[in-house]
This record gives sequence, C-alpha cells and structure tokens, in this order.
Amino acid sequence: MFGDAADDRAFRPVLVNDFAGTALAADGSFLFRDGGTIRRIASDRTVRVVARELAMGNFGIAPGPNDSVFAAEHGKRRVISVSVARGPRTVAASSAPWAPTGVAWRNDSLYLLEPKDHAAGTPDRMRLRRIGADGRERVLANVTIPAP
Repeated sequence: MFGDAADDRAFRPVLVNDFAGTALAADGSFLFRDGGTIRRIASDRTVRVVARELAMGNFGIAPGPNDSVFAAEHGKRRVISVSVARGPRTVAASSAPWAPTGVAWRNDSLYLLEPKDHAAGTPDRMRLRRIGADGRERVLANVTIPAP
C-alpha cells in the first residue's frame, strides 16, 4: 500500500498521460515510466526520480544490477542503463529496421524485444535478442504476425 485516507484527501487531481513501462525491483520497489522520466516507489512510500529527460519514445523498463534500470528507447533504437548515481549510458543498439520496445535482465544477460519497422500490407515481424555478459549477441526467436 502506498497511501492512506489522508493521502487520498490531500491528492490534487491532475491530467496525466504517457504512464507505462512498469517493473518490480528485487528490493520490492515499483518502477514506472512517466513520459521521459523513470520513477521508483519504495516500500516506505517515498517516490524518487531515477532518470529524467529520456526519449519520450521509451517503452519497456527493467531493473538491472547495482540499483540500475534499463529503458528501451524505441525511437533512438537503443537500450540505456540509468541509475541515480550516474546518468544514462547506451548498453545496446538496434540496427534498422529493428527497434527495441521491451527489455529484461536475467542471469547477467540483457534481453531485447525488437519489432521490425512496420510497412503497410506486409506481415509484422519481431525478434527476441539476447546480449550476454561477454557481449555476444544471439537471436533467440523470430516471429511473424500475418497481415490482416
């Protein structure tokens, strides 16, 4: 629970949009994307900014090692790693026609969900790519979604 009745009474409604990309960190905190900002809600109800001024076209986020967060920046065709201690740094890039929309971290490997640029009248394609701790890349799956 992140609030009580007093918090609810004090809340000032605002119009919000572009909230997406949620994830749970190992410490139990909740991460979410708010436009070009990534925020962390801790179990003590505090909210802090992890990163700001990111590309508005970032989609998936995932907790990473050492209190970092990964963000898939679709429009910039890259995945960045950010933390409060240091600013964003690119950790993976996608070559056209691929661009990341999802990201996950497990066993020292980074996983990217990358759809291919859409072309009207053609099937949509996406792939799952893994980048290991040694930097080696491997496409784990290719998926084709037939055009309607």
